[in-house]
Amino acid sequence: WDGAAGGFGGGPGQLPHCAPTYAAALALCCVGTRQALDAVDRRGLYRFLSNMKDAASGGFRMHDDGEVDVRGTYTALAVASLFNVLTPELARGAAAYARRCQTYEGGFGGEPGVEAHGGYAFCALAALVILNETG
Repeated sequence: WDGAAGGFGGGPGQLPHCAPTYAAALALCCVGTRQALDAVDRRGLYRFLSNMKDAASGGFRMHDDGEVDVRGTYTALAVASLFNVLTPELARGAAAYARRCQTYEGGFGGEPGVEAHGGYAFCALAALVILNETG
């Protein structure tokens, strides 16, 4: 846990990243004890997720100065939902971003305009489910 930036890194001294933050959040939820769930500073987590938000596209980047893609969008929304910090500000534009990742054949790519991939399809659809935007 990076107390200054919020979020979890992949190892000691590594910068916070949406993927290890997602993995750590799921692990803590699996443990399920009050101590495990209280290990996450929700204000710090919200600050990290807000900093990963790309206001121009509506998506999220994986890490500071990183790529904006549907993985970052899904992992950020999933963690925000699990820890009850999903706000309208975080959600703003995310469903539209995920929809823009849909390709001509119906699948989803990692970002708008790229080839579809099964893993990205999961991320896009799961993000839409979290946002209750599947209709």
